[in-house]
Amino acid sequence: MIATGAPPTGEINDITCNGNKACVGGNLISDKTINCDGDMACKNARLEGNTVGCGGKRGCYDAKIVGAGTVYGYGFNAATLANLMGPEQGKKSKAKWTFEVRALGMNSLLGAVINSNGARTTILGLGYRSLVGANIKCVGKSTCYITCRMNACKTARVFVGGKADLVMDPAGCDPRDPNYVGMSKKDPTMPAKAQGIHCPKIMGPGAKLEDANMDIDAEADKYMEEFKLTSDYLEMVEAAQQAEASLDAMIDENIAIFEDNLDLTLPAEEEEFMVVGHMINNNKSNILTSNLLTALVVFIMTAVASLCYIAYRFGGNDETKALLQ
Repeated sequence: MIATGAPPTGEINDITCNGNKACVGGNLISDKTINCDGDMACKNARLEGNTVGCGGKRGCYDAKIVGAGTVYGYGFNAATLANLMGPEQGKKSKAKWTFEVRALGMNSLLGAVINSNGARTTILGLGYRSLVGANIKCVGKSTCYITCRMNACKTARVFVGGKADLVMDPAGCDPRDPNYVGMSKKDPTMPAKAQGIHCPKIMGPGAKLEDANMDIDAEADKYMEEFKLTSDYLEMVEAAQQAEASLDAMIDENIAIFEDNLDLTLPAEEEEFMVVGHMINNNKSNILTSNLLTALVVFIMTAVASLCYIAYRFGGNDETKALLQ
């Protein structure tokens, strides 16, 4: 299905939102794939599907992605500020679901919140600054495999719950690893680089003994508020607002040009005229009316002639016959 115009709602198979804001604010539910390929196509939408692809610029901006097995962040700022929740792992689950997030585009999951929700989780931070400012919650009985490359995980935070486990690549980013790189000298609030790769800050009861009593949700909210004061966040929001306003203005301009050039005059054969006080069309309607009037005249003339013949042939006095002759 290609979803355009009004946001689609309902249980369907594949959903593709290609146009600008095509499914903005929608409630999209699919047992297969949801693709948000247009600019801001699924902004502020709720997306529930087996696979969710955020390909357009800001395609899943500030969206809520629930229960997906795989989420792809291809486009620039593809899922910025999005909230991702892994598949439910309760007693009703028929199998142990997995959750995979691929942050491939530039700033693709900047400031996003990713919650493993107890699933076996894989997060690939491969794009340029793709997880900057992101909060990753590895909770429940999840084992979370997180891969960071280049500056993908710069300023990102990873919270590990008491029953969860974490496997980091590179391993030197993990404070439990004997080769842990320690904190950065330039920024003592964040870890140093491991093998030239920016490390996320890892904390929580499952990662550090000193965090045994940490409230992960409260701590994550605190870091998000701090992130909203950074230049990374402020510049991103400003750029998003400018891009949206520029795109909306361009669309409005094109609509105005189209309406100005739209020829609303009818051709000569479609001109309208009045018949018995009603406006009709001088094409098919005209032909139909003409045929009806002709048939009515023929009927009246035939009836009169018939009556005259009957009166003359079968009845009437001499005066009548003389009148009819």
